[in-house]
Amino acid sequence: MSNDGEYQPSPRTQVRDQVELYERTSGTEGNTLRGRPVVILTCLGARTGAVRKVPLMRVEHDGEYALVASMGGAPEHPVWYHNLRAHPLVQLQDGAEVREMTAHEAS
Repeated sequence: MSNDGEYQPSPRTQVRDQVELYERTSGTEGNTLRGRPVVILTCLGARTGAVRKVPLMRVEHDGEYALVASMGGAPEHPVWYHNLRAHPLVQLQDGAEVREMTAHEAS
Protein backbone atom coordinates (compact mmCIF):
# COMPACT_ATOMS: atom_id res chain seq x y z
CA MET A 1 0.00 0.00 0.00
CA SER A 2 1.27 3.43 -0.84
CA ASN A 3 1.39 5.77 2.11
CA ASP A 4 1.73 8.77 -0.18
CA GLY A 5 -1.51 10.25 1.11
CA GLU A 6 -1.69 12.33 4.26
CA TYR A 7 -3.09 10.53 7.31
CA GLN A 8 -6.55 11.82 8.08
CA PRO A 9 -7.67 10.57 11.51
CA SER A 10 -11.30 9.59 11.95
CA PRO A 11 -13.70 12.38 12.90
CA ARG A 12 -15.06 9.98 15.54
CA THR A 13 -13.12 10.46 18.78
CA GLN A 14 -13.55 6.83 19.90
CA VAL A 15 -12.13 5.46 16.62
CA ARG A 16 -9.28 7.99 16.51
CA ASP A 17 -8.29 7.29 20.14
CA GLN A 18 -8.46 3.51 19.74
CA VAL A 19 -6.27 3.53 16.62
CA GLU A 20 -3.70 5.76 18.34
CA LEU A 21 -3.61 3.56 21.46
CA TYR A 22 -3.41 0.31 19.44
CA GLU A 23 -0.56 1.59 17.26
CA ARG A 24 1.34 3.20 20.15
CA THR A 25 1.30 -0.05 22.15
CA SER A 26 1.73 -2.47 19.21
CA GLY A 27 -1.73 -3.83 19.91
CA THR A 28 -1.22 -4.65 23.59
CA GLU A 29 -3.86 -2.01 24.47
CA GLY A 30 -6.94 -0.85 22.58
CA ASN A 31 -7.14 -4.32 21.10
CA THR A 32 -10.81 -5.07 21.71
CA LEU A 33 -14.15 -3.64 20.65
CA ARG A 34 -17.22 -4.75 22.58
CA GLY A 35 -15.09 -7.50 24.12
CA ARG A 36 -13.88 -8.91 20.79
CA PRO A 37 -10.35 -8.68 19.36
CA VAL A 38 -9.66 -6.12 16.65
CA VAL A 39 -7.12 -5.39 13.93
CA ILE A 40 -6.30 -1.99 12.45
CA LEU A 41 -7.05 -1.56 8.75
CA THR A 42 -5.12 1.16 6.92
CA CYS A 43 -6.39 2.12 3.49
CA LEU A 44 -6.69 5.08 1.16
CA GLY A 45 -9.85 7.16 0.96
CA ALA A 46 -11.88 6.49 -2.18
CA ARG A 47 -12.43 10.17 -2.95
CA THR A 48 -9.62 11.93 -1.11
CA GLY A 49 -6.72 9.49 -1.40
CA ALA A 50 -5.98 10.29 2.26
CA VAL A 51 -4.66 7.54 4.51
CA ARG A 52 -7.49 6.26 6.72
CA LYS A 53 -7.32 3.86 9.70
CA VAL A 54 -10.14 1.95 11.33
CA PRO A 55 -10.33 -0.77 14.02
CA LEU A 56 -12.27 -3.81 12.78
CA MET A 57 -13.24 -7.10 14.38
CA ARG A 58 -10.47 -9.68 13.97
CA VAL A 59 -11.67 -12.56 11.80
CA GLU A 60 -8.65 -14.74 10.98
CA HIS A 61 -8.00 -18.37 10.08
CA ASP A 62 -4.59 -19.77 9.10
CA GLY A 63 -3.24 -16.30 8.26
CA GLU A 64 -6.20 -15.32 6.09
CA TYR A 65 -8.36 -12.40 7.21
CA ALA A 66 -11.98 -11.54 6.49
CA LEU A 67 -13.32 -8.01 6.87
CA VAL A 68 -17.08 -7.96 7.31
CA ALA A 69 -18.62 -4.76 5.95
CA SER A 70 -21.98 -5.16 7.65
CA MET A 71 -21.98 -1.96 9.73
CA GLY A 72 -23.93 -3.83 12.38
CA GLY A 73 -26.62 -4.92 9.93
CA ALA A 74 -27.25 -1.47 8.44
CA PRO A 75 -28.63 -1.36 4.88
CA GLU A 76 -25.54 0.45 3.54
CA HIS A 77 -21.84 -0.41 3.62
CA PRO A 78 -19.40 1.41 5.91
CA VAL A 79 -17.16 4.04 4.31
CA TRP A 80 -14.08 1.81 4.51
CA TYR A 81 -15.80 -0.72 2.18
CA HIS A 82 -15.91 1.89 -0.58
CA ASN A 83 -12.28 2.77 0.15
CA LEU A 84 -11.25 -0.87 -0.41
CA ARG A 85 -13.25 -1.08 -3.63
CA ALA A 86 -11.40 1.98 -4.97
CA HIS A 87 -7.95 1.13 -3.51
CA PRO A 88 -7.60 -2.59 -2.62
CA LEU A 89 -3.96 -2.41 -1.47
CA VAL A 90 -4.09 -2.14 2.32
CA GLN A 91 -2.14 -2.65 5.51
CA LEU A 92 -3.53 -4.78 8.29
CA GLN A 93 -2.06 -4.56 11.79
CA ASP A 94 -2.70 -7.56 14.01
CA GLY A 95 -0.94 -6.89 17.30
CA ALA A 96 2.64 -5.86 16.52
CA GLU A 97 2.57 -7.46 13.06
CA VAL A 98 1.78 -5.23 10.08
CA ARG A 99 1.00 -6.93 6.77
CA GLU A 100 0.59 -5.58 3.27
CA MET A 101 -2.46 -7.18 1.67
CA THR A 102 -4.77 -6.90 -1.29
CA ALA A 103 -8.47 -6.83 -0.47
CA HIS A 104 -11.02 -8.55 -2.66
CA GLU A 105 -14.73 -9.13 -2.32
CA ALA A 106 -15.68 -12.69 -1.43
CA SER A 107 -18.53 -14.29 -3.29
